[in-house]
Amino acid sequence: MGLRRKEQRFSRGYSMDVKGRARRRNLGLCAVVAVFVLGACSGPNPAAGPTDEQLRVALAESLVLTGKSPHSDSFADVATSEGHHLQSVYETRNFKPIWVGPGGANERAHLLLARLSDAGSDALNPQHYGLEEVLDPLASGNADALASAELYFSRALMHYAADLQGVGEGDATIVAAAGSAIDFGDYLDSLIPRDPAYRRLRAAMRLYRGIEAGGGWPLIPSGPTLRPGVTDSRTLLLRQRLGTTGDLSAAGARAESELFDEAVEAALRRFQERHGLKMDGIAGTRTLEALNVPVAQRIERIAKNLAQRRSEATGFGEQALVVNIAAQELVLIDGGNEILRSRTIVGRAGWETPLLSSEIRSIEVNPTWTVPRKIALQEILPRARKDGPEYLGNRGYRVFDAKMRPLDAAEIKWESIGDSYMPYTLRQDAGAGNALGRVKFLFPNDQDIYLHDTPGRTLFSRASRALSHGCVRVEKADELAILLLRSGADWRKADYERALKSGKTVRIRLVRPVSVHVVSFTAWVEEDGTVQFRNDPYERETPNINKNKPGNNNGNFL
Repeated sequence: MGLRRKEQRFSRGYSMDVKGRARRRNLGLCAVVAVFVLGACSGPNPAAGPTDEQLRVALAESLVLTGKSPHSDSFADVATSEGHHLQSVYETRNFKPIWVGPGGANERAHLLLARLSDAGSDALNPQHYGLEEVLDPLASGNADALASAELYFSRALMHYAADLQGVGEGDATIVAAAGSAIDFGDYLDSLIPRDPAYRRLRAAMRLYRGIEAGGGWPLIPSGPTLRPGVTDSRTLLLRQRLGTTGDLSAAGARAESELFDEAVEAALRRFQERHGLKMDGIAGTRTLEALNVPVAQRIERIAKNLAQRRSEATGFGEQALVVNIAAQELVLIDGGNEILRSRTIVGRAGWETPLLSSEIRSIEVNPTWTVPRKIALQEILPRARKDGPEYLGNRGYRVFDAKMRPLDAAEIKWESIGDSYMPYTLRQDAGAGNALGRVKFLFPNDQDIYLHDTPGRTLFSRASRALSHGCVRVEKADELAILLLRSGADWRKADYERALKSGKTVRIRLVRPVSVHVVSFTAWVEEDGTVQFRNDPYERETPNINKNKPGNNNGNFL
């Protein structure tokens, strides 16, 4: 199933739970599980129930003769295609049931039902699997009803596995594997995406759902700024708030002190770091807003990111460069391990950095910059009108006509050029002042986005770095280049430094390209267990990644 459809399914169920409208229904799910645990749904006494042979016949008739379960208009109804696939599975088993016996539901059914009722841990809606519908067939206890329950469990497992794997349709081979699994609990665990990042985020979902079940965290009223050394009754609430999410120790959270002491300051700095805020240890406006975001919204954020991770199926592989727009940083993975992390500058509003996946195929040392016409019209032309051609010359810009023949900037009447059409091409020479810095990383995409160095180093110290024209500026560009050239082109650090010192523009093709993914994860968990939250700078609602391919140039953005 597509991500958008899954989000719609989620919005119909789980998000309602977050908003409080589905809790009553979830109590019903708990009741279903409790009934199973107590054995009330195990069916009638085995002596009075159908024989194994009667169950086989009933199941065969359900699948072979009708292609659906005896109970129509229910979750257990098997669509024609699913029915045919399940029929093959059960024919191989000589129609021996997996989930039920003469006495009703067996241990596998109990384990599956418990897992389905806990689907919220993966941001899936338990209601989707029709848990209550199995009660009546099991309670009836006759062969036809138990056959209906059998098909219910099989179809529920197929849909659950499909949801976890981010695919549209259930796979009947999942049922066959479930029937032959020696340890069914381990088998269910194996269906959860193996990506470590997904599993860490799943653990965070459990943590925050637990916080919600415990009543959430207190809101901190507005007032004078809370800062170190201040004595304020609201510090007690701040202690509780920071303690709830583990930023402050349990002892610090319980302390009956209104003093904003060093422990509170350190805890607040940890909170600020986890939310991409300025780490000043002061509860200013933005920090207070982040502290007061309800736990339900944090859960929704985690849920959306779990869905996004599922859409990636198996993660990013053993080697990849992952640029997270929301975090405004990148991570280089090699051998499944993080070997470089760098702050980045991403596109500002109106010049958004797109979501994409591609592969870095070449690296350009001492790059030139051909200025996109939009930037030339909006930003460079007004300065050339005001300051004259010297503005261009002092910054290393050359001017070319439509046939890329060089022109003398001093002979052009810049004031006569309109605001809507730029008849010339501007290209900035390589050098210390070049907007792309010392190195550029190229990968095919239909918007001509790339990663590059920058001479504007001070901007990386900002907490919010959505400042570029769409391309991604990399703080540790030299380190990234050396690592990629070493693995992709067998270059040594000395080779790279020699190329830089030459001052010449050199493009190096990577014999072994490296996959690059530009994503916007707004919730994730570090390897040390730190839960991170960010806001998407563009407030995008659809988190799926666009698979861009080489295409027409739509502008060379910076």
